[in-house]
Amino acid sequence: MDSATSHGCADACTFLVAMDVGLQEFIYNDNCSALASTSLKQVSKMELGVLNAMKVEAWIARDSMKKFCTYNETAVLLSRISSYLIV
Repeated sequence: MDSATSHGCADACTFLVAMDVGLQEFIYNDNCSALASTSLKQVSKMELGVLNAMKVEAWIARDSMKKFCTYNETAVLLSRISSYLIV
């Protein structure tokens, strides 16, 4: 069976579908607070502390900008722009 990358490319949709098959990858803070016998406010505060320590907002912004245009998007964009630039 051919893999998704046998031809040298795999788009984001391929990975999104592969990651989302039958998995519940999250747990709500109210579940955590009940399991840990602590308040929801405290769990939310701890979650924000962890995210701030990881500087997750800066990481997401940097990662998103790096992946803004994939190779395929760039190739399509260039082919469409070149038709407008020819005078």
